[in-house]
Amino acid sequence: MQTTTKESLHALSFEEALGETKTEVVSFLEELLKKNVGPGALGRAMEASVMGGGKRLRPFFHRQACRILDVQEGASIAVAAAIELIHCYSLVHDDLPCMDDAELRRGAPTIHVRFGENTALLAGNALLTLAFEVIANLEVSAPQRVQLIQCLARASGAQGMMAGQYMDLHPSPSPNLDEISRMQRLKTGALIEACIESALILKGGVSRHPLLIFGHEVGLAFQILDDLKDLLGHTSAIGKDTGNDGSKVTFVSLLGPQEAAEKVHSCLRIAQEALPKGPLAAPLRGVVEALNMELQGLLA
Repeated sequence: MQTTTKESLHALSFEEALGETKTEVVSFLEELLKKNVGPGALGRAMEASVMGGGKRLRPFFHRQACRILDVQEGASIAVAAAIELIHCYSLVHDDLPCMDDAELRRGAPTIHVRFGENTALLAGNALLTLAFEVIANLEVSAPQRVQLIQCLARASGAQGMMAGQYMDLHPSPSPNLDEISRMQRLKTGALIEACIESALILKGGVSRHPLLIFGHEVGLAFQILDDLKDLLGHTSAIGKDTGNDGSKVTFVSLLGPQEAAEKVHSCLRIAQEALPKGPLAAPLRGVVEALNMELQGLLA
């Protein structure tokens, strides 16, 4: 006889949970962009940036944390969409000629290649500001809205992504592993950690929770894995230009692929250990397993 407990109803596999998140968040974003895109090419660039595919992993992290914490559904979906807007903006700007100068993203020409550099810059800025409009309109308490704005601003600003990007573009003359770790945690990990922190804010402001360890470790693993893809992956397989980071200082350049891969394994092991037992955390355990499999595929 099947049980119908609250946990069993939410015991989805990683693939099922990721697919569900995609459906929820893409639907929200479609409706949002119908009312909030800019004129002409600016609007088309915004839509292409957001609706051009992507795994939606950051919304997935937020939604799964909210399920574990038993957070209300509506606010969670909106926050997940806001996080994805920030992520999409960051990709548009990462690809610009003054940054990584990439011509391919998700198997398609990048936004500045399609719409021009100035339009891409404006589209990225518009997506970032739209994310905060979404948060400002949330039907949660005023203190929670303020805390969410602070959380996402910190993660995407000069204490988070922007700091990491700057350190990536302007490394110290003799960088060490601690500096590289900090740079990569800021560049990629800050927004992933914000996925968890924002769920805790919606729950009521829990300041310490093992899920924060999960976000911290997965964030670093993601960036090192991305650096390994840049070195070992193929453009046709990963859908974006490779070899862009050859001159940058990363875990891979300092340690070599094998030791960098061991660092990814270590981060994922700690992340796995931070997750609660039981079926509610099964999708997050699944993403750790998927990342390990992706790593093994790169090293094969």
